Amino acid sequence: MVVSFLGLLALGSIDFGMAYVRKAEMDNAVRAGVQFGLARHPSMSEIASGIVVAQDVRNAVWGAADFLDADPGAQLEVSFSCQCPDGTAVACTSTAISTLACTDRQTYLEIRLEHDYEMIFAYPGLGQRLSMASNSAVRLN
Repeated sequence: MVVSFLGLLALGSIDFGMAYVRKAEMDNAVRAGVQFGLARHPSMSEIASGIVVAQDVRNAVWGAADFLDADPGAQLEVSFSCQCPDGTAVACTSTAISTLACTDRQTYLEIRLEHDYEMIFAYPGLGQRLSMASNSAVRLN
């Protein structure tokens, strides 16, 4: 009886440990996308004219997270926004930037990755799927 209890405890620990590793992989992938954006250091005009696009950042995130290739349900959102110091923000397009009244605009990169991790067992109160999300935002200039 004790051995079966310890076996179940070990399997649960392995299952939650694998989920923890997957969450760490997601965090690292989002961090890789942010690092790509910081290393590229695009200006607002490069983003608005399409020289640097969100797909470049997506490729960096997907390249850092191998498990995402096998998961068609994973959702990755990458967006650039341009903002005034007063908090007024718009998408970084040439027409939208011209609507910002301030001259000292700031550019932000936001990345959000969502993934449903399939647990080995269904746990009471949790079910068999564990929804995880990792997000990050960084000011580029």
